[in-house]
This record gives sequence, C-alpha cells and structure tokens, in this order.
Amino acid sequence: MGNHLFICYAREDWDFVQKIATKLKESGILVWLDRWDIAQGTNWNKTRDNALYDAAQCLVILSPAAIDSEQVEAEWVTALEEKKHLVPILYQPCRIPSRLRLIQHFDFTKGGLENAEILWSLIRALGISFAVFCLGVPRQPRSQ
Repeated sequence: MGNHLFICYAREDWDFVQKIATKLKESGILVWLDRWDIAQGTNWNKTRDNALYDAAQCLVILSPAAIDSEQVEAEWVTALEEKKHLVPILYQPCRIPSRLRLIQHFDFTKGGLENAEILWSLIRALGISFAVFCLGVPRQPRSQ
C-alpha cells in the first residue's frame, strides 16, 4: 500500500481542488491528483485505478457536480469497499449521499479555504491518520 492521499472530485470543481491539494502538499501530505500525476501517453483509467487501490486515504470533494458524477461516485465507493480512510469535504452545498453521511465531513462552504481553522483541522486529521495508517503510530491521547 502507498502512503498518498487520493483526491476524487468533479472536473467542474478543479479550481478549489488544486488549491486544497496545494495546501495539503505544502503541509507535507503526499497528494495524488490525476491532472498532476498521470503522465501523457499512459492509460488514464489503469493509472487512476492503481493510484486509488494503492492510496492510504481518499479525499472526496462534494459539490452538486460531484454528486451528479458517476465517476466520482465510482471512486468513493471503491475507496469504501477497499477500506480506505475516506474524508468527505463539503465544498458546495449539496445532498450528501447516505453512505457518506455516516462519516464526519469537513465543511468548507462557509469561508472556503480562507477558513484557517477548518483547513488546519483537516491537515491535522490527515496527518494523524497517515501516521496511524502507514506507520502504525498510536494515536496520542487528547489532553483534557
């Protein structure tokens, strides 16, 4: 298994996706994005599938366009079936699919990426999950 974060998203949300991916990458999280990581001339479907199967975690960017996308749904369903740590990001208000409603999401609808508190909360959650998932590092107890 790899140690990267796979991001699934709708093409219409690319501006937000590249901004959040850049911020995550700058924080030290290894991010995999199709537009960044699929070389020209390679099989797009096979490369994307391999990256998803090999990912430690999956971020799903939720928006009306993502909810309408069969490709996005196929990716997050595969992530769940493969027992990936899946983190939903609410980018734009939309009806969250029932299987994803069971997972606590991060809400970027108010303030977007300028909401530093939510962004840092996400980075911390991903960083802790990577340490636990990839390195077997036990979670630190919360101070009371």
